[in-house]
Amino acid sequence: MKWTGIGGWSEVGESLEDAVVREIAEETYIEVNKNDLRKVAEIGTLETFQLNVFMAYKWSGKIKPKEPSVKELKWFPVNKLPFPQMHPGSDKWLPKVLEGKLLKSTGDQITEVEKFD
Repeated sequence: MKWTGIGGWSEVGESLEDAVVREIAEETYIEVNKNDLRKVAEIGTLETFQLNVFMAYKWSGKIKPKEPSVKELKWFPVNKLPFPQMHPGSDKWLPKVLEGKLLKSTGDQITEVEKFD
């Protein structure tokens, strides 16, 4: 089993923020307003795969699975994230995002940015 954030794919014509709100509502009992989201990272390349990472600064509801494919949801202390049980590379960018940095990767290079277009 790998630990990862709540996520999924955006639908045709759907904004990334709307997709985040929808995916969270489909998979959990947490409710998020898209105005409370902040994009914090773009990891990967558009040619293969791009992971757009958002953080929610306000939410309501309970952290429990709604969708059968979600086996377990759990909060981890920031200083005890289970990197060995997370997707490869998470240890390279996630600590920086949690420090408040905005990140964009191009290949193996991760750079800090001031904002996203």
